[in-house]
Amino acid sequence: MAKILLDKNEYDFVASTKKITIKTFDVIFDIKDILLIRNVTSTKEATIFTGAIGKSGAILNNVLTLDFDTTSMADTDDLQIYINYIKASQKVELIDNDVFTSFGRIRTAESKSLFDGQFKYDERPESWRTKTVGTASITHLPNEMAIDMNIGTASGDKVIRQSDFYIPYQSGTSPIIRETFLFKIGKPNLRQEVGLFDDENGFILRKENNTISFIIRDFLTGTQNELVKQRSSWNDPMDGTGRSKINLDFSLTQHLVIDFQALYVGRVRFGFDIGGRTINAHDEDFANRISTAYISTATLPIRYQITNLGATSSASSMKQICSSYQAEGGDPINDTVGDRYLINSTTSGVSVGSSVEVPLFSIRPQASFKGQKFRGIIIPEELTTYAKKRPFRTIIRLNPILSGAVWTNYSETSSACQLDTSASTISGGKLLGVLDSDKKTTKDLSKLLEKHFLSTDIDGLVPDVLSVSSISLAASTNVLYSFKHKEIK
Repeated sequence: MAKILLDKNEYDFVASTKKITIKTFDVIFDIKDILLIRNVTSTKEATIFTGAIGKSGAILNNVLTLDFDTTSMADTDDLQIYINYIKASQKVELIDNDVFTSFGRIRTAESKSLFDGQFKYDERPESWRTKTVGTASITHLPNEMAIDMNIGTASGDKVIRQSDFYIPYQSGTSPIIRETFLFKIGKPNLRQEVGLFDDENGFILRKENNTISFIIRDFLTGTQNELVKQRSSWNDPMDGTGRSKINLDFSLTQHLVIDFQALYVGRVRFGFDIGGRTINAHDEDFANRISTAYISTATLPIRYQITNLGATSSASSMKQICSSYQAEGGDPINDTVGDRYLINSTTSGVSVGSSVEVPLFSIRPQASFKGQKFRGIIIPEELTTYAKKRPFRTIIRLNPILSGAVWTNYSETSSACQLDTSASTISGGKLLGVLDSDKKTTKDLSKLLEKHFLSTDIDGLVPDVLSVSSISLAASTNVLYSFKHKEIK
């Protein structure tokens, strides 16, 4: 690749539209190939392109649209235009194809699956959270292994389908998110979205009315902000005119692929899997271009959402099909050190009879931690229960009904957990484990509770609860316990 200065006959400049057309070359240039542009006409000397904010632009089919306002210039002004160029016959595409991660590493590392969504038998309520507003509903389609997300005509009708926990981001790894879906017919006031996102941050493919866009959402100012890239401004709009020559039809099912460097000043790539290969449609690179982070957090859920922004002319729906989140080159859940804590009973333990199941303790995440919604996960690791004289049973439940619970923040201020040791009765919930012992039992919960992480609901208001209870298998006894867990914040 060579750095070259364009001759006057190798470009056209239209100052009134801020456009420069690069001519006579045998390749399609990317915005990264444009190095520097200066107007060197003596009375109008100015640097009009450097790649930085305000002096960048967008390029499509070798037509560069500048951010810089050139309307006071003339089409005949002399420009110095420096570009990177290599002949098409010599060019080997090494960047932004599916052989490389978002960090530019060849994909040789084993991928670690952190989340997947398939819907053969039901809507998988143990793995997906659902929020409906108004007359909205969901319908399981077993023969399609899909979920229809349905809304009425009223303004504000909404369905959100979201992974049951926020998937931790580990610095230096390259997450790759795959989601399959079907956007239905667009109409005024209807928005359909799929991606890795919540109400504050994320990476989104959106269809609003019939306009398709990629969105990077942030909460840097304490309010929701969005960088919106409509299809016409993608690096490859995938309408048959771009580098791939592929024409996506959004009335048909699609396979979205997102990967990113977070590090909060990295890059984001959006693409589609076509014929078993990921075709990169657009990327945004923030390093050396902005003066802040580009997103507030990359620990986010997989989400599908359909919303009425106003009243619509008819009922609407979109289809959720399948999804996965994989980490390349690391395991954000098991490799992340996190913060570990130990909870112990008093030395006298808890009195347990033979006729009634007695709660020993329960834990849950705080809904608010250090002034922010808690969006991390609590990972149970090890439980030990002990009774001096009698055989006893230990029962582990997720989200049971507790009577008389009194929740207090855990004594270590760095912990995001709350603890209850006051509940008098327990019932219901999901039964995760039953352990019988004549004296002492120690259980590795990381295996028993695999992927049953404790987190909060879509709105960040209702936390998951893990409860441990006991019942004597003979006469009354006292049960002691200790519980280890890890918090990834």
